[in-house]
Amino acid sequence: MRGFLDALGVDPGRIPTDLDAQAALYRSLIAERRMLIVLDNAATSDQVIPLLPGTPTCTVLVTSRRKLASLIDRHGARHLQLDVLDRDEARALLTARLPVDRTAAEPKAVDELVDLCGSYPLALAITARTAATRPAIPLTEIAAELRALGLDALDHGDPAAGLPTVLSWSLRRLPEQQRTLFALLGIAPGPDTTPPATAALTGLPDLRETALTRVVDFHLHTARAADRLLDPHRPLALLDPLAPSISPHPLPDAAAALAWMEAEHATLLATQRTAATLGRHPVVWHLAWNLTTFQHRRGHLHGALAAWQAALEAAAHLPDPATRSRAHRRLGDACARLGLHEQAIGHLERALNLAARHHDPAEQAHTHQALAIAWGHRGDFRQALEHARHALDLHHALDDPVLEAIALNQVGWYAARLGEYDTARDHCHAALALHRHHHHPDGEADALDSLGFIAHSTGDYHKALDYYQQALTLLRTLGDTYDVVNTLDHLGHPHAALGHRDQARAVWWEALELYREQGRTAAAERVQRQLDDLDNSTDHDPNAAAARPQAGNDHR
Repeated sequence: MRGFLDALGVDPGRIPTDLDAQAALYRSLIAERRMLIVLDNAATSDQVIPLLPGTPTCTVLVTSRRKLASLIDRHGARHLQLDVLDRDEARALLTARLPVDRTAAEPKAVDELVDLCGSYPLALAITARTAATRPAIPLTEIAAELRALGLDALDHGDPAAGLPTVLSWSLRRLPEQQRTLFALLGIAPGPDTTPPATAALTGLPDLRETALTRVVDFHLHTARAADRLLDPHRPLALLDPLAPSISPHPLPDAAAALAWMEAEHATLLATQRTAATLGRHPVVWHLAWNLTTFQHRRGHLHGALAAWQAALEAAAHLPDPATRSRAHRRLGDACARLGLHEQAIGHLERALNLAARHHDPAEQAHTHQALAIAWGHRGDFRQALEHARHALDLHHALDDPVLEAIALNQVGWYAARLGEYDTARDHCHAALALHRHHHHPDGEADALDSLGFIAHSTGDYHKALDYYQQALTLLRTLGDTYDVVNTLDHLGHPHAALGHRDQARAVWWEALELYREQGRTAAAERVQRQLDDLDNSTDHDPNAAAARPQAGNDHR
């Protein structure tokens, strides 16, 4: 009140000491004026009421972190709820404060800064100021600092404007229980959380490490349930039981499991990092294991690489030697899919040596299959076939029909790549029969894709279309977008060979978009060349008829 009276030019000697008298003087001074009075960051209605004018010629704008219900009920205030900025507004605020050429050169970094700031205006303004005063620093580095430092990067020392200080004003108003919950949410791994995860986080006394342990266990056990739904034939790794008061997120079927994994993938990777910080090495390893099926189906190649790098470090602290050989195998497989051939072969050879040293024939078989894939990516199909045959012999001796079927298909695939079509066809038909008998749709789709390749390579284009369409239907049902794009790529070739130019163009365009979304640049460039060749060829171009797929589904 005193600040308003001073601003209105009242002689200090005329200002009464009583607050009600000051309010009466204030109202008399503004009674004949047209004024907009802004009352910013009001904590309570009692702060505002003495400053309300008694005349309709004045308008009051009040901002607050609370609804101030008595102003609405007693004084007719109109309430306007303000949310954070939407994405376009947030981006506009940030880019308006930086040179156009700088933001245009790093659009992805701008989007990441918007995300890291949560579209919160003050956070965006501070970030823009940070970037503007460091013009030589790329925006990607500004984003990396913000990602690493969090709120500390948004506290520039001004007690009235630093984001931690401003947020603390709201925090102080919360009851103690709500303040504790808010603090615990801040330590939850990942960019977001869910009500069941929050329940797990807050179920025990409010100790930071205990809370983190609970939420990590919640995510691990839910991920395990999801992985089991996605691939019931995968070996089931044993976990420590959950605390009685923690329940995994309910997942009724494979579709729900896939949706949950998709929504929580970033959080699960962050959970793995949190588990590593807590020294919970078994959890780190098991999270990598239970993410494998999902990451393959969705083509999260870099996520798989990060998960298994962490798992390999954790395996050094685990007593079971199988964890080390499996971590090397999975890490080698991730490297192979990313084109890191030397690293892939190195990890896979170490995995094979460990499995042999510890007399683990099942792990040896899996590693031979991974080596086949790695050499296949390199284009050395003779080496790939040799490893695939080793895997088949081992799986046959272990009497596991599903794994034997996978190995049969892999032998058939690499035999086909070497032109040994009779051998390839026999092995892939045997694999298909076993997969269908044991209700293994992933393997069934792989075998159908292989048979499509064999049919195309031997000139039976109509049969190739049939096999590829069957494989594609299964893969779409499974939500396996990584292998969907491979089969779409393959499907275009028999269409082109039969002169179905529109159909070939349609499936290759879809494949091109998916390859780009998955960051598979070399494959995208190859499909673009196929589209260009299709547009430049005639209906009877013999080269189009001779063309055949150049890569296979990586399950093999």
